[in-house]
Amino acid sequence: MNTQYRHPIDFFYDHAGYVLRPYMAVTKALPDDICAVCKRESADWADPESKVVFKNYGTDEDHCLSCHSLYEGSVELFGVERLARGTPVPMKLGMATGCGALITPNQVTLFLNGFIKKMEAAESPPFEMIELSGRGAHISLVEDPPNDEIYLYIGNFGRKKVDLVSNLKFSTPEVLAICEESGVTELPIASLKRLLSASDDMSASKKNAVKKQLRDLYTGRVSPTELIDEFRGIAESLPELWKAIRALPQDPHQCLRIIQLW
Repeated sequence: MNTQYRHPIDFFYDHAGYVLRPYMAVTKALPDDICAVCKRESADWADPESKVVFKNYGTDEDHCLSCHSLYEGSVELFGVERLARGTPVPMKLGMATGCGALITPNQVTLFLNGFIKKMEAAESPPFEMIELSGRGAHISLVEDPPNDEIYLYIGNFGRKKVDLVSNLKFSTPEVLAICEESGVTELPIASLKRLLSASDDMSASKKNAVKKQLRDLYTGRVSPTELIDEFRGIAESLPELWKAIRALPQDPHQCLRIIQLW
């Protein structure tokens, strides 16, 4: 894997967050500065010489430019979030709750919910915008993942930016890492893609029944022997689905995450 980046937030800044640099109140960083978001010393920042002093609930804290790109807003680039006593408050990526982003070395795509109406009204939107979020966005990437060696997928910007930054992890052509403030979910793309393909023609009720059986199995509620008749029926009536199930990872936690998105 490419090891150019010391932290995925620098990759985010290099390919997406940099557009907010002109809007930042940048000051000179000191050797002993520590970013309040990523917790790194200034020597480890993408730009060790620069920082933004951000007032967070009345307390000044130092931000590296990479992390601060989640805090900075721009009416010109991302539209108006709301009006505060008649003054426009700019949209910030780090406040786009329920929205996500795919960041590759060549392209940035924002996956947006209702926020797309505000962002489309911006004067100079810098990135592609798609009205698709949550599970729909996740599945779209499983079905058509980037071919890049590494890329970053934020499943939900949320509001807790410190938590989001701590959970950032690179995806690869084999594994989709869905990064959110609540954690990071790593999905073997081939396993989920195989399940989706094998269940295209299944009814919702049948699919939900199989999902319940698998959840019961992987959570330890039942043993494999207790489901032998059910699994035999799947193998006989839905052989491709049975192959997909047999090819799931050995890690039960990973299997549960796959089933959740299936």
